Amino acid sequence: MPDSYHHGNLKNDLIERGKELILQNGIHDFSLRKLAAECNVSYAAPKNHFKDKDELIEAIINEISEEFTEHLRSIYSAHKDDNNLLVLLGEGYVEFFINRPNYLSLFFHEFAIQEKIKMKDDGSIESNFMPFTFFMDIATKFLLDHGVTNEINECILSMWSLVHGISSIYTYSFFTYNGDILELTKKILNQYVVANFQRSPLSRSGDSKIKEKIDR
Repeated sequence: MPDSYHHGNLKNDLIERGKELILQNGIHDFSLRKLAAECNVSYAAPKNHFKDKDELIEAIINEISEEFTEHLRSIYSAHKDDNNLLVLLGEGYVEFFINRPNYLSLFFHEFAIQEKIKMKDDGSIESNFMPFTFFMDIATKFLLDHGVTNEINECILSMWSLVHGISSIYTYSFFTYNGDILELTKKILNQYVVANFQRSPLSRSGDSKIKEKIDR
């Protein structure tokens, strides 16, 4: 197997091919040897760019985080004036992972878990998980614009926990559903919005729209 690499940037190709291998086969089947063979380079070649497998996995996670954030950003761009924006973002979160179940395992497997989201005693949140940070920024502005001012971070954390929970139990087959899981997700999120914001300007200004969606 050749030590040289003649077709493009090896570092970027290792990340892209690594994403493909993890998407297809999962993190636990991933190895530098298999990736090197996939890229048609020697086993030692990846170590010219990454000191070990963990460093490469970190680079892959960062790349997928950007992809995930762009997925949410595209939903926001298309629906930023929609009263149902938070529901649509939540649906998009679930959609991303149920279509890419091995990415969920990658993000939250035992080697990748670091302190990504932290809530302090004063209720403030710090996050180095790009998709969550994007959602938090959009949700904060959305809720403030709709007159919700109390315990905003708690609301955001509970919404994130809800969509992440749906993604996890469905992806790992703890929960099965014969219908459209994304339609079910929207119904659950709509009910959450009505239940938690029914006395707020968010609910009052868009209550009829929200209830129409639930009744459909």
